Amino acid sequence: MQVGKKIQTPKKTHHVYPQFPALPPGTSVGGVWVGEGLIDQHGKVAQVWTVRPLLVEPVFPPLNEAIVAAIRQWEFEPTVVEKVAVPVCMTVTVNINLQ
Repeated sequence: MQVGKKIQTPKKTHHVYPQFPALPPGTSVGGVWVGEGLIDQHGKVAQVWTVRPLLVEPVFPPLNEAIVAAIRQWEFEPTVVEKVAVPVCMTVTVNINLQ
């Protein structure tokens, strides 16, 4: 089920911040990472897809990988529809400001 009009966004019960790798001196990174997350019937993140990666010049994939790794550790209250816990898919955004 997709989070939207009839399905509310699940409440996050456990948050993990990304552990970013060291950036070259003088580098600053800011922007928004956007993805989709599949939350299983137990409230665990089962899958994460990147929709819009954090754009960095030069390209530095470990930043986006750190975001995905953190999201995979998040936990939510199970989503219940008609008294049954169901998996849901939701959009996830992460604002980044590194200096």
